Amino acid sequence: MIALAILFSVLFLAMTLALAILSVHGPDSLNTFALIYLGVSNVVWWWSFAQFKRRGFKKRYFALEGVGLLAMGVAFGASAHLYSEFRDKYRLENTKVTDVSDEPLLNEGGQPIGIRFQFTLEFPTHDYYYIEPYLQPDPEYKSKIWQQIPLRTFNPTPLNMRVTAKSLDPFPSGEDLDAFNKYQGNIPAIGLRFDESVAYRFRFDMTPSYLRKDKAGSYCIAYPNEQNRTWQREAFEAIIQLEPPTRYEVRISGAPYGNWRWEGPAQYTTQEYSPKVFYDVIMAMNPAACDPNEYVVY
Repeated sequence: MIALAILFSVLFLAMTLALAILSVHGPDSLNTFALIYLGVSNVVWWWSFAQFKRRGFKKRYFALEGVGLLAMGVAFGASAHLYSEFRDKYRLENTKVTDVSDEPLLNEGGQPIGIRFQFTLEFPTHDYYYIEPYLQPDPEYKSKIWQQIPLRTFNPTPLNMRVTAKSLDPFPSGEDLDAFNKYQGNIPAIGLRFDESVAYRFRFDMTPSYLRKDKAGSYCIAYPNEQNRTWQREAFEAIIQLEPPTRYEVRISGAPYGNWRWEGPAQYTTQEYSPKVFYDVIMAMNPAACDPNEYVVY
């Protein structure tokens, strides 16, 4: 009977390791649930072992209890997912969004090359949050400009805004400001551990998605890779030079603003912006073509 007890203890450990491995792609709480499972399963198991041995119960009932405890590991994994969904919903619904604003993003010459998008968030718990804005033309814009595109099938992705710089005030206590500044242009989101009930002011400088910065920090244009993408150069250039202005639909990942895992209304920029204006200013800056091996676009 001792061999059976040891065997199932090893199986409980294997289940714990499996849950821990799944946590890489699953909820971050899965590691905690895995450790709780390991403790509970072994305490119950070895207590049962003492009871079964003292009372002389049959081994098959002991083995059935071991199978039940293994199944409990699956239940712990499912509970971790349910807990994470509940926690994420609570954090999302209780994150306060205020003072949302947008204005033209200007280059050094004072001309518009994109959108500066700002908002204030207050978080309900001291925890890690991942905040990223998404700006794309009003969905109705596509129906307005389809006749100006030389291909019947096209995607207005080049008009979407992409984060090129970001700032945060105040900066959360205990976080690495140097690391934040180092990866300023490489990571579009702000992912930090924020304090509870503190008003954080976020600022995202965003430019059309075809405008990038190379490794030297200079602006460049990421043209479509025609060898493995459906884009045609003619369609791409027609899209980025569209003249009619448009409002941009706004979503903030990690906050209850816009239709992103949120049942609230769609949100839009307060101003309209013209892709043609952005294009003319950008081309006057004479940016080079981005290295096609450095970017995967559209």
